[in-house]
Parts: sequence; C-alpha cells; structure tokens
Amino acid sequence: MSYKNDDFLVETDWLDAHLQDADLRLLEVTGVLSPGRQNIAKETCFDRHHIPGAVFLDVASHGGVFSDPNGEFPLTWLTPAQFEGLMGNLGVDNGSHVVLCASTAGQRLYSCAMWSTRAW
Repeated sequence: MSYKNDDFLVETDWLDAHLQDADLRLLEVTGVLSPGRQNIAKETCFDRHHIPGAVFLDVASHGGVFSDPNGEFPLTWLTPAQFEGLMGNLGVDNGSHVVLCASTAGQRLYSCAMWSTRAW
C-alpha cells in the first residue's frame, strides 16, 4: 500500500489474520439512504452479510446515533461526551484497535463507502 499515513489503513489479509484479536473492534458504517434520508443499510446489507464480529454503526441517518440529538441540523457532530458514550456502548475504549469497513451496496445515490470518512 502506498499512502502517506498507511499505518491508519489495513488490507483484507491483515483483517483476516486479526479478526480474533481481543482488542479489535470492527465497525460496519455502510450508508444506503432512503428517499427520507434514513439509512437502510443495516437491513439491506449488514443483516444479509457482514464480516464476523462486526457491529453496525449508523453514521448516515439524518438524526441517527452518530448525530447530536440536540443539534440544530441533521448530521450535526456529536459532542465529545456523546461520542465517548456511543463508542463505549460499542465496546470501543482507549485500548481498542478500531477498523472501519463499508460496502458499496449498489449504484443508488448515497449508497457507497464514503460514510467511512465521516466515521473516521
């Protein structure tokens, strides 16, 4: 891999070799938005097929768990305390090695892996 900060990226072979690591937290962040801007990726992608051990994190829904419920606008960033609480609920702590993954679920608008950048 050739990337300036390649220590932040892993390849599928690395992931396969580390799936059983106790500190690994695999977060699936696929986004497939409905016309009402709700993320339907959990039902249409994650529940049908996902990497073993992964948990679904909805970063795409307007007003979803990755958005500040008190924010003035949809997709407003969580406060640090809200983010910490959400990550803690997913089993992520300061000792975790977090890997984000996403599926390109089709050719629909907003149906792509771009949501990984929001989670990152």
